[in-house]
Amino acid sequence: MGNLTEDIARLCNEIIGLRESRLGFMNTLTRAAKERGQAVAQMQANIRTALGEMAHEGKANRTAFASNVRKAVSGLVQTVADLRQGFVTDVEGARKAWFGLSPDEGKTDAQPTGGRTQPADENAESHTGKARKTKKVRK
Repeated sequence: MGNLTEDIARLCNEIIGLRESRLGFMNTLTRAAKERGQAVAQMQANIRTALGEMAHEGKANRTAFASNVRKAVSGLVQTVADLRQGFVTDVEGARKAWFGLSPDEGKTDAQPTGGRTQPADENAESHTGKARKTKKVRK
């Protein structure tokens, strides 16, 4: 029976050894999980910091962009206003050249309708570019 006693003692020692190995492995896993948790917490903190910086920079960039857009639009508004004023001046000059009056000088009853005047000379070309035929009265 010595053989059976030795086998049982060996199995008992193996069970005790495996139990100790299992406890060591569990301790290692617990330590690794804690370290991984700390690494994840540090990574999350870094991400929060980076996102905060990016948000700050993004806001500054958007503010600068909006300011530049406002300046550009303001410049365009001024340019359009200048162009409109130039157009008004051109129209007033054309009206004065065409009618001999400025809009501020008032209107007369003799102003033609349709924006065209009749030529002073009876044989002059009309607005269509054709010479008018007139009847001459014989005396």
